[in-house]
Amino acid sequence: MVVPKRLDGNYKVKGKWSSKSEYGKLWYQKNREKILTRSKIRHMQKRDIINAQHRAHYLVTRTYKLAQNRNWHQTLRMSVITMLGGKCARCGFSDTRILQIDHIEGKGREARKKFGQGVNEWYYYLKHPEEAKKNLQVLCPNCNWLKRVERREHN
Repeated sequence: MVVPKRLDGNYKVKGKWSSKSEYGKLWYQKNREKILTRSKIRHMQKRDIINAQHRAHYLVTRTYKLAQNRNWHQTLRMSVITMLGGKCARCGFSDTRILQIDHIEGKGREARKKFGQGVNEWYYYLKHPEEAKKNLQVLCPNCNWLKRVERREHN
């Protein structure tokens, strides 16, 4: 449908001359269903492509982020163990792969409430080494379990 246009920029709508914006509103109302249908079809066609792209990006970054977090976790853990002496406080065992960071007075639950799960606590203690030395110690797994049994910290 060709709409006659006057030299002053107005359009003829329903026998009357009106502005371009009025013509656009009337055209949209007349063709609304057609426009929405086309939009839905285009969205459905692109949805699978976009989802595949997002999935591929997620899989690539997930592997990278997991490795990055694992390295950060190990770095913080080793820093805290080194700061606390690097060996078991009871027997002197020094293999850092299996040493554990232990709360001296068994206040691990309180620390998890305060800092949450994860490395937030270790990060805090690295910034406050005096508190770390007062609240934490390094134990090997055997000494840690013996301490738990002797103090009746186990369930």
